[in-house]
Amino acid sequence: MHRRQLRPTATGRRLADDPVGLWQHIAARLPLGRGEADRVAGLLWLIGIAAGRPHAEDVVAEGMNALGWASGETGEPLDRSTAFLAVRDTVWTVFDRLGVLGRRRDRDQPPTPSAIALARAALLHEEPPAPTRPVPAVELTVTLRGVDPPVWRRIAVPERTTLRELHGLLQAAMGWQDTHLSMFEVDGRSYGDVEDMEDLGDPRAVTVGSLPDGTLLRYDYDFGDGWEHDIRIDGRTTADAPVCSDGARACPPEDSGGPGGYAEMLEIVADPRHPEHADVAEWLGGPFDAEAFDAGRATWRMRTRASRSR
Repeated sequence: MHRRQLRPTATGRRLADDPVGLWQHIAARLPLGRGEADRVAGLLWLIGIAAGRPHAEDVVAEGMNALGWASGETGEPLDRSTAFLAVRDTVWTVFDRLGVLGRRRDRDQPPTPSAIALARAALLHEEPPAPTRPVPAVELTVTLRGVDPPVWRRIAVPERTTLRELHGLLQAAMGWQDTHLSMFEVDGRSYGDVEDMEDLGDPRAVTVGSLPDGTLLRYDYDFGDGWEHDIRIDGRTTADAPVCSDGARACPPEDSGGPGGYAEMLEIVADPRHPEHADVAEWLGGPFDAEAFDAGRATWRMRTRASRSR
């Protein structure tokens, strides 16, 4: 059978070079407002994407259930699968056809910066920016010393990231509050912005991309508590913004006394009969879950920090 050759129209070529126009072109032809349920589900999905949640469908399910919606087929509360069905033919299709949702096998990863920007633009009724292009990046594994089970993060940052900028991204990825002094050590040389300390290298002079794969460096935070982080350069990749792809366990609270004090704090919190339990609980200001970790939330903090430092 003779196959007809296909070629894009002038409109098709224009839209291919204009992601914003492509999104608007597709969105204008989709039934984005078929009913109240679709509108509510779509709004919740956009909120989840804008917040950097790896599974925005969870936000849809939680929100719809809280508002009294249920599955039309079973009458049961929505779960991730049924919530996805509520947005599959509307806003999800727009983002998917634009190609900003990432590879399908990476659905457990946070939304791409392009998807987040588009969602925020849609929520704010602004013109969405064009998707960003990936740049060379470096993968790092960060592990907090002296804490068992370990607290660790796997992150990727652009190669051009300096040690000074990496400081802010580490604070965000780990969950620290950046209220104490810090310093890097690379190949026996210390780098930092610490007054009254001589022979410190300029943290702006070293980029992460200049360090060979396999390099081990140390990041010290809060010299009083002595939080030491081991950082390993794992390899090269591409990324359109800083990202935390994996990790485990919550960052210890600030001023909790270093690894030893933190371990003691956890013992006290776990024992309601401990004489210091009430005092420590009051100092924490609420429940503390040492096992809690959210890669999407860590990524959001990293990207917020990066945008502020521009």
